[in-house]
Amino acid sequence: IIVMDKKINKISKNDNLIKLHFENDTKEYDGVFIFRSAISIENLIFGLESSGAYINVDKNMATNIEGLYAAGDCTGQPLQIAKAVGEGNIAALSVAKYLK
Repeated sequence: IIVMDKKINKISKNDNLIKLHFENDTKEYDGVFIFRSAISIENLIFGLESSGAYINVDKNMATNIEGLYAAGDCTGQPLQIAKAVGEGNIAALSVAKYLK
C-alpha cells in the first residue's frame, strides 16, 4: 500500500494497470483507492462530474470517467454504513467486470 497526497491530473488504463498522471510524473498500479476527506471534488480529479458535494455515479457506481468508480458517503445521502458497504460491494463487482 502506497499513500500519496499528490493531485491526480488524469487516470487512464494500460492493459490491466491503472495509470495515474500527476503534474510531472506518471505511475502504474494494479488498483487505486482514493480517499477524499476534506478535498473538494473539483480538486480531486479533473473532469469528474458532481452534483454539489457529491460525485455522480450510475447504478454500477461508475463515474463519468471510464474505469473510475465511487461509493459511499462521497456519492450522496444517506450517509450510512449500510449504504457505503452495499455501494462498495457493487463498485468492487463492477471494477472486476471492467478489468476482465
